[in-house]
Amino acid sequence: MNRREERTMLSFDKMHIRQEDAIYSTSDDKCTRRLYHSPTGALQDNEIYSTGYFEGAFVPYHMYTRGFKTITLETGRAEVTVAGKRCIIESGDMIQIEPYMPYSIRFFDGEGKTRELTQEINQYGNYIEEAYIKSGILSLKNEDIALKELRTGVVLLEEPEPVAAESCEMPMVMQKGRGWVTFFAEGITMTLKVGRWQTHGNKEVWEYNIEKDRVFRFSGRNPDESIYSVCQGKIQVEAAGRVFTAGAGDIICIPPYTPYSMQSTEDCCVIHDYNCKMTLFRLMEELETESSREGADPDAVREKLFLSNKCYFEGSYKR
Repeated sequence: MNRREERTMLSFDKMHIRQEDAIYSTSDDKCTRRLYHSPTGALQDNEIYSTGYFEGAFVPYHMYTRGFKTITLETGRAEVTVAGKRCIIESGDMIQIEPYMPYSIRFFDGEGKTRELTQEINQYGNYIEEAYIKSGILSLKNEDIALKELRTGVVLLEEPEPVAAESCEMPMVMQKGRGWVTFFAEGITMTLKVGRWQTHGNKEVWEYNIEKDRVFRFSGRNPDESIYSVCQGKIQVEAAGRVFTAGAGDIICIPPYTPYSMQSTEDCCVIHDYNCKMTLFRLMEELETESSREGADPDAVREKLFLSNKCYFEGSYKR
């Protein structure tokens, strides 16, 4: 197996990915990067990695000319500058970066850790190739040209004097528990963090705050992989004859066409849904609108809208 095949391989034996289960790890004098999910498909979708920055390190002001990046601050406090505006972010806050959107991150305590979800970038693959080139594993006639080619699509910029702002003034920055819209249902609060309009229509990213002992069951009709990042608390998962409990910092990857269930085992369990391919935002708006009409049959409305929005949740739904 060559490096490229190895890099894009994902074993579904790893439905429960813990922090020590990185596929690859690279380090330099600024940070340590750990890859947990390789990019997949034509869109190089769902690449997930964490970056731990050492004291004094920061993310310089730059932009991508392609692709999307969802950044969650896992630990620490930081100043983030986006398009010339600067605000403070706390642990659990999220930033959505789109093409040609310049940004930088500076950590208050000198250190910080981020979790990043990317689309159309294959960033970690470039990190690995760069490490091979610099270490001499790849023997090339002109290393400078090879490194420049790897960085195509990344533009380093001179950072302007930023304007201080509140995070609520910067739509690409979302505090923990805040997003475009929030819906409430039995045992769960659902906040839309990244809309489909921010991913070229590919998917949505949601934050779920789940009450203790609430169980969610899904049929095996979903043609897409289900990917969740656990931010807080613990959640028990049953899938493909396996039962495991995922805690904060873990990732849950359920293969396509696999029935599964999830149950929160603690109060205030918070998870991020990284690969919501159903049109959940539209579904929730339509449910609230049609169910509130006089004479509406809630069960009939639910059945119709779950089907039309490709929702494979099974069980009762109550607002």
